[in-house]
Amino acid sequence: MDPNAKLLQDIYENATMGKVSLGQLIKRCEDANFRKAMADQFAEYHEAQTEAQRLLKATHLEPTPPPLFPLKAHMRFNLRLDSTPSHMAEMLMQGSLLGIIDLSRSLREYAQAGEQARSLGARLLRTEENNLRRLQPYL
Repeated sequence: MDPNAKLLQDIYENATMGKVSLGQLIKRCEDANFRKAMADQFAEYHEAQTEAQRLLKATHLEPTPPPLFPLKAHMRFNLRLDSTPSHMAEMLMQGSLLGIIDLSRSLREYAQAGEQARSLGARLLRTEENNLRRLQPYL
């Protein structure tokens, strides 16, 4: 796979994992304000996922979904232990930190990728960084 496709695949996976995580948490959250904040994040991930998918398909490639079973199992286990907004915010922040690491690495590794892919990756990286700030009040 060329660098452009690799970067887009990484973006697609990151956004997909964010959407899946948020989808599970939104269902369990009873705090309306926090649910709204998570829904806003979900929309940002959805936009990045859709754009990465569109750009991959434009090069005649189908995005490969990441393995979601381990993530879903981990989320269910953690929510059984503690389903407070504080714990949910912590879980999301940990996910965003992993996303920041993965996206930063991908942007460096695939620096020769096309402008659209790099721009989308940078935008999703900013989203992940902003998520940390937006989630802090819920800790």
